[in-house]
Amino acid sequence: MRLIGLILLFVVALVLSLLFVTPLTRVQPWFPEIVRNGERFTGTVSRGAVYDLNTVNGMVDADWVLRPSALLRAALGADVDFVWDDAFEGEARVEVGVNQVVHVRDVLVAGPANQLDKVVLPGILRFDGDLRLDIRQAAVAEGQYGPVEGTVEWKQATITGQIAVSFGDLTLTLREQDGETHGDIRNDGGDVSLSGTVVLNPDGAYQTDIVAVPAPSAERGVVFTLETLGTPESGNRFRIRESGNLTDLR
Repeated sequence: MRLIGLILLFVVALVLSLLFVTPLTRVQPWFPEIVRNGERFTGTVSRGAVYDLNTVNGMVDADWVLRPSALLRAALGADVDFVWDDAFEGEARVEVGVNQVVHVRDVLVAGPANQLDKVVLPGILRFDGDLRLDIRQAAVAEGQYGPVEGTVEWKQATITGQIAVSFGDLTLTLREQDGETHGDIRNDGGDVSLSGTVVLNPDGAYQTDIVAVPAPSAERGVVFTLETLGTPESGNRFRIRESGNLTDLR
């Protein structure tokens, strides 16, 4: 019994040393690839930070405090605060298991929509308004997207290309269904009324089916844009269907 007690004490001491003493730079090679390539890691596993994390959508700084309860699930979990390109600020609960799948919960992110200028048709479209993401839970890994549950709100949404089109206040509600992410799109006000659905498969394939109705006061340019993007239907409606894969957007 004494031998077993000594072994358990050694294991506990080893774990505590890893969490509270070992520098992050020593365990960085174990991290999932999505968070492995930061320029600067500081602190320890239990309380640390990463700066200048170079993602496909810009630079991210993050700091965290460990959630010890995740260890019972053979995972590392933490409360995380982060900033994207000095514009979007957010917080989340993050957990990484031995399968290197990143689970995030209770995500709150807010910032200006013009940050989308950098990732959606850069130099062609401009985005205005304020974005807020309230994600209850989501999962992501190399080659895995979702499922995601939560809401995305875009206040005073405006997209400007050759002309500016206002969508008022736009909401995307996301839910999990059969392992996929299903979303419902609605808006209130603006030049165009939108309603439709979005489906995201775990492999990144997506499909959208949206009905757009221009407001009576909308400019002719708005109607022309809808004629270009969608298929005319009765009642001055236009149906817009798109499909693709998120991997093609990298």
